[in-house]
Parts: sequence; C-alpha cells; structure tokens
Amino acid sequence: MNIKYSRENIAEKVKLVHRELKQNIDKRYKSTEARLFPEGRNCYGVRIPITRKIAKKVFKEIKSSSKNDVFAVCEELLSSKLHEPLIISFQLAYELRKKYTKDDFKLFES
Repeated sequence: MNIKYSRENIAEKVKLVHRELKQNIDKRYKSTEARLFPEGRNCYGVRIPITRKIAKKVFKEIKSSSKNDVFAVCEELLSSKLHEPLIISFQLAYELRKKYTKDDFKLFES
C-alpha cells in the first residue's frame, strides 16, 4: 500500500531529519571535521553511525509511501548543502534500490 505524501508531509519529514541531526551534534567531532577538511565542509557535526540511524528511522516512517515521494524527500535533503542530510538522502534512495526502474536512472542523471 502506497501512502501519497503531500508537499507538507515531505517538508515535515525534512524538518524531522534536521531536528534529529541538531539533537545529535557532537561539537568535538565537528571541530575534528573542521581540522580534517580545512577547505571547509558544511556539516552539523553528527557522527556517521548516528546519521545512518536517523536515515533508517526516517525510512521506516516513509517506506510505505510511493517511490516518487521518497525521491522528493531526497531531493529536498540534497538542497540543504550540509553533509549529513546528503548522506541521509543517499541512504534513503539506496533503500529503494530493489524498486528502481530504467526511468529512475534518468532522474538520477538530471
């Protein structure tokens, strides 16, 4: 059963991701990231394993929605330009890999 998400639902899921990330900021990790990437990398400062847990939590909430709705959430996350939402976006898209069709690859290439 596919649940149809509205733009408001999609925005709500994106806000959830950002809220979860903000609650899990590790200031020491963020300062280490800043030293490792002196050219600058925009990030919250959330460790990768925690970022992946957040992605799994979000996917559980949206996995019953259509593939296009999940892709819409991914697209919104990609527009944030922060490192952790990018990771979550790619993780959400990866979780759908068994449902990909040829047409999906056109979306990925655009």
